Amino acid sequence: MDFRDRVLVNGIQLSANETSMMSYNLSSTVEVMKNLHLEGNIIPMEWFGHLKFGSGKPDMNAILILSDIVYWYRPVVVRDEQTGMVRGYRKKFKSDLL
Repeated sequence: MDFRDRVLVNGIQLSANETSMMSYNLSSTVEVMKNLHLEGNIIPMEWFGHLKFGSGKPDMNAILILSDIVYWYRPVVVRDEQTGMVRGYRKKFKSDLL
């Protein structure tokens, strides 16, 4: 394991495997949100800072169009119907381009 596989958490150096299942003091709301699977167009807040008009206002049309494009190009998870385990991924549309 090399140093890039280690993470510093609260002053303690842990491997990436040790941090993957760590739980902190989560509120009940955060615990519920942890299990929520979001679908559809999701807009990262950073886009409002990057996609702007010359006046500095966010370009909402560009942001919404980009979020739609990103949604369609995100893969669909294919799960085994009996076990629920992830079998693979597929695209949302049939041809090469949307």
